[in-house]
Amino acid sequence: MSAPVLLVDGNPASPLLAAAIISIRVEQVLGVPAQLLLLFADLPAEGGTDLRLGTAITVKARDGVTLIEAEITAIAHQATSGGGPTLMVRGYDRLHRLRKKQAVRALPATSLVELVREAADAVGATPVTPPGLPGPRFRLQHEGSDFDHLRDAAAECGCYLRLGDGRLEAFTLAGDGADAATLRLGANLYEARIEASAEALRRSVAVVGWGLDGDAITARATVAAQDQVDIEDGGALQGFEGLGDRLLPNRRADTPEEAMALAQADLDVAAARARTFTGLAEGDPALRPGRRVSVVGVGPRADGMFVLTRAVHQFSAERGHVVELDTTPPARPARAMQSTSTVGIVTNCDDPEQLGRVKALLPAFFDNVETDWMQVLALGAGAGKGAAIFPEIDDRVLVLFTDGDPARGVVLGGLWGRQALPSPADAASPRAYVLRTPGGQQLTLDSHRPAIRLETAAGDLLDISPDGARLHVTRDLTIEAPGRRLRIRADRVDFEQG
Repeated sequence: MSAPVLLVDGNPASPLLAAAIISIRVEQVLGVPAQLLLLFADLPAEGGTDLRLGTAITVKARDGVTLIEAEITAIAHQATSGGGPTLMVRGYDRLHRLRKKQAVRALPATSLVELVREAADAVGATPVTPPGLPGPRFRLQHEGSDFDHLRDAAAECGCYLRLGDGRLEAFTLAGDGADAATLRLGANLYEARIEASAEALRRSVAVVGWGLDGDAITARATVAAQDQVDIEDGGALQGFEGLGDRLLPNRRADTPEEAMALAQADLDVAAARARTFTGLAEGDPALRPGRRVSVVGVGPRADGMFVLTRAVHQFSAERGHVVELDTTPPARPARAMQSTSTVGIVTNCDDPEQLGRVKALLPAFFDNVETDWMQVLALGAGAGKGAAIFPEIDDRVLVLFTDGDPARGVVLGGLWGRQALPSPADAASPRAYVLRTPGGQQLTLDSHRPAIRLETAAGDLLDISPDGARLHVTRDLTIEAPGRRLRIRADRVDFEQG
């Protein structure tokens, strides 16, 4: 076998361990932790004592370039009655640690740049992000691992993750920015297949989104990121004139930059699928996801530039070091778009922008994590009109997440639960309509009799019913019509002192 260097916890593998290696496989896929698979045969018991869960394994190519720094996550012992035992060891790069951690937290004013920086600190790497990313926004991490949250945030920006060379990088399908590697058929390229397809044809992608201020937010992407680095689309746009315009409606986007990122990400994936390359090449650690490659020698209509999305390096006695290559874009995480709801407890109603918004705790989601400011559904809401009845602190409310994201909620209304109603519920007769303020002021519209009752916590009362009408006040009363006539009409008028 072409001899790579295997390090165990930073030290060269023992002679017994090195002699028992059958194959080494390193699979690197854009956007997920790289995987290491080691296979040993006839390994003496004392030869594998260094291999334990959590052990650090480093694989270097013959030129000393590191291919992967992994940690063992699985060990399998296999044996058959007709053959000797084998040992399979599987590990991942340190990004796998983020898959084993789940933080439940609020992240005010956070962008992908901050998330990558935080993840890089966790895995001991230097963060690298592209320019032009959408700005920060409020986020609530609640479901899935830390890696899932980071991957989803990257996908919103059309970016993918890669860990290597001590750097945690996020970049688009235009590649990592490094100089292109040349793959020449018959030299360092052994097999190649290049396909042009119009199935994912995109001429443009438009996003129509909305924010909670009610304004529509639109964006249109017409140039794929790959076009900026001379990656061809295979001629689909010329072959199907008038086709390929895509609309993504009803997306949540608080800014035009967020909407443009969604449109650009969809267009970039379509461009990557329009022309794909798969092949088998001579082993080279520099061939990894994100690297641009220039394929030469397949044919004048096939040669061109591609961005790798998958590289599988294999070391074996039969073939030495070879690498399987692919440029098909990985499936993007599909976050559920359906609306969900939960109960919240209002914690703050002092909206700094005076828009009637509230913040709340979500007991079914978080422990002491507060939402961002949320709009409150109101009857007849409009410019200068509507029923301005807002929740108070400690009120229980029903919160709707319009796209399943708890960072973007709307309060639909309050819930009494087991708390006392403002008026008793009488099953024997229709319930009265009651409007009561926290301070004790109450308006009651009787559903059984033609009666209306308006009262204050101080004891003031206006009561109109079939039995009569009564106005009772607990302080001075003034009846005035400045500059106008006051008429009192009745069969009899009595004035009493009391």
